[in-house]
Amino acid sequence: MVKKIPYINLIKQAKEEKKEIFDTLNKLFLIEQFILGNEVDYFSLDLEKNNYTYVAFKKVAKNCALGNCEELRIDNKKLPLIYDEPSYLSIGEEDLSQFTINKKDLSMTWASYYMSEIGSTNTFKQVNTLYYYSCRKINKFPF
Repeated sequence: MVKKIPYINLIKQAKEEKKEIFDTLNKLFLIEQFILGNEVDYFSLDLEKNNYTYVAFKKVAKNCALGNCEELRIDNKKLPLIYDEPSYLSIGEEDLSQFTINKKDLSMTWASYYMSEIGSTNTFKQVNTLYYYSCRKINKFPF
């Protein structure tokens, strides 16, 4: 004979398990933020001369037992113009790695993709990604 569990206990158990899952995910998110630290991308945008450059990437660990845990990668990669409209500027390689900047509020969307293997089949699929950033103007680079 199968032992029946009252409905109220099932709901209570499901809620407790759901809370435990969310608590674990929140802890993982905090750990990831702790490990990753702050990441900043630097661009040089000359709208008058249509000169757009991805200058550098800087990552600083929030807490580092080794002292200065800073990574700086200088690229100085020229980015082609995709389009320039009154409210938006889009630069990069269309459908590959495209940065679209809202000129009014300096928000930015980065659209890109990567290839992911399906199982162990040696067959790959394209996975599209979108990242959202807030930007601010600076007078000179801090490096």
